[in-house]
Amino acid sequence: MTFVRAKIGGWVDNVDPISAVQANQLTVNSSRAIDGTSGGEYAPKAEGPIVFTGTQGLEITTGNIELNPRYVIRNQEFEVTFFNPGSWAPDLGNNYQNLVLGSVSFPLKLPHGQVLTFIEARFKGAAGHGFDPVNLGGGITMPRLTLWSVDSSGISTLILSKDDNVIVQSEYESFHTMTLGIRPGFAGVISEAINLTIDAEENRYVLSVLSEGGADFQAGSILASITHYTTCTSYVEH
Repeated sequence: MTFVRAKIGGWVDNVDPISAVQANQLTVNSSRAIDGTSGGEYAPKAEGPIVFTGTQGLEITTGNIELNPRYVIRNQEFEVTFFNPGSWAPDLGNNYQNLVLGSVSFPLKLPHGQVLTFIEARFKGAAGHGFDPVNLGGGITMPRLTLWSVDSSGISTLILSKDDNVIVQSEYESFHTMTLGIRPGFAGVISEAINLTIDAEENRYVLSVLSEGGADFQAGSILASITHYTTCTSYVEH
């Protein structure tokens, strides 16, 4: 906000008196100031945001910038440097294509101290299945997303796992969304929630994608993207 000056040009000592209007303006200005000693809560009005201009910017010497809870959505890079035994491979469209039964794992880049709530993967089953995916007796076992944490001793801990739930062949063989957790703003079953507080100082996090399997396995399924949703309350470089 911009403070209104109580007297343009200032006062001349022993010459200019301070009027009631000017004194009141000084009081209003001080009430709008940010308290650098005790802190407080401030609600800028609708005229606009607080904008820092010039070359100096804003410097935080200790602590974090705290945010009202908000969702940050990030599209995960496809860096298969962690575990890929050859069952998946990049295709010409920069997607990952399934060749044989097996899994591929992606290291997730997540912000320390925030809460991971939801992961989605865009996936398309290969063409040529003889059964709807729901027909597990003679059809396929479904692809699966699994989230792991790995500590500094190399010990992996299962966080959450979920199979693809598309049950119609034509839908399965088209691009659709596999999910893990509860999408922000939607109701869900508590047991399916992730709600993982990220400790990037002690752990790394990995999402593995297991291919379909079973008697009706077809090579050529495509993984096009992985997106994760994080609830952020502060900003920390990590």
